Amino acid sequence: MSKPSKPRDFLVAESASMRAVADAVDAYAANDAPVLVEGEPGTGRELIARVIHLSSQRRLQDFVTVKGGTAPTGVFSESAGATSSNVLRRANGGTLLIKDFCALPKRSQERLFDILERGRRSGRRSDDSVTGSIDVRMVATTDPELVRAVDAGVFSADLYRRFKKNRLVIPPLRERTADIPPLATQLIRGYGRTMGRKRMRISTRVFDRMVAYAWPGNVAEHKAVCRRLAVRAEDCKVEPVDLDAVLPVV
Repeated sequence: MSKPSKPRDFLVAESASMRAVADAVDAYAANDAPVLVEGEPGTGRELIARVIHLSSQRRLQDFVTVKGGTAPTGVFSESAGATSSNVLRRANGGTLLIKDFCALPKRSQERLFDILERGRRSGRRSDDSVTGSIDVRMVATTDPELVRAVDAGVFSADLYRRFKKNRLVIPPLRERTADIPPLATQLIRGYGRTMGRKRMRISTRVFDRMVAYAWPGNVAEHKAVCRRLAVRAEDCKVEPVDLDAVLPVV
């Protein structure tokens, strides 16, 4: 079996805060404990979940995703002959990502907690997600409102405690400005290659303007802007006038 990838193979982590995230991903990838990935929309929560999977011993198995707010009834059933909606069996041996964890229906919260508790009572290690014949590593993504949902009684405090033991908070892009120039370079050149353009260049004044911008949409907004810049740039060089056309003035 090939060696697992390292988080820095996938993440731009020049800032201290993202280096801490990469270190945490590396540590969490080494075991099978449930992980809670928290961050504002657009910060790359699903990417972090995938990097945990790709950096783990489960990387050659399936990475299955279910969205909390649209999870069908019985989605966490372990019964034999379950349908394709049974994500536990589909993810067997691999990783299950539960997106929008806060939106998971009450019944699904209860079912998921029962599965984790049964694994714990069976004598498994606390970092082992094996439950009976189902061997699944669970990762959940959420926005920062989950703790408020717990306090309001909308989300199970017991289930939250099981995941928050390994809680990873992704900083918003405005708090990791050291990552903006290398991330922009990577994205613009990548988009340029897919468009058949030669090596893209970026003015340092573009980087200065990007660093000064607050990026309310985080990395998702940054990616959209970089894609547009790769299209607009004349002679394959991105200038401030290009950025002015696609980014609000600050």
